[in-house]
Amino acid sequence: MTEDVASGGGRERADVLGPRVFEARAVMTLRERSELVLSFACVLHVNGQSTDETVAAAERFGKTLDLRAEIIPRWGEVRLAAGDGDAEIVSARAADPTGVDMHRVVSAMCVADDLVAGRIAPPAVRAAVRSISQAPPGPTWLFVLAAAAGAAALAVLFGVQHLAAVALIVVSAASGAVVRRAIVWYSANALLQPLCAGSLASSARSPSATSSAPRCASSPSAPA
Repeated sequence: MTEDVASGGGRERADVLGPRVFEARAVMTLRERSELVLSFACVLHVNGQSTDETVAAAERFGKTLDLRAEIIPRWGEVRLAAGDGDAEIVSARAADPTGVDMHRVVSAMCVADDLVAGRIAPPAVRAAVRSISQAPPGPTWLFVLAAAAGAAALAVLFGVQHLAAVALIVVSAASGAVVRRAIVWYSANALLQPLCAGSLASSARSPSATSSAPRCASSPSAPA
């Protein structure tokens, strides 16, 4: 019996976990449990969860499955060292943290909380994690709106005072967001999206910005 079960309210917790988690994990092999933990960690890692939170959540997830789980997330890969008694297994999976989808992160964390609380069994967790990893991103209009609003807020924070300049920044940011979403359908290159969006933003300059730039007036030289 673990320390959590033996603590206050532990008997009720054991009654809930027993039929759902303890029996399910008993029939799951070490590799199956480690793959489940690794899949969960990858969902967090590639969708914008912080490294510390990913490691802590994965270790707690593994502990619920009676695993000693050590997660090492890094760019391009998530590595897991898992153990149960004397048996150990090390596995890795390709994972590029190039996107941010906090809806997937929150959904995965809720599934982990349900597993720990005994409201869901490991087989159902596997299906839920797979479904979350394949969930479509947020709607394009919301992404464009967020980009435009964020750009306007930053413009004001950095001291932009003219409404025309703010409008130009908003249009540039919104256009860049549309371009980024369009590129996703044609390329998975993580650098191509910001490159194209940045090129679009740099080309969207107000004509008055250059014409109103101060110029040095030539003054007649003083007579010798």
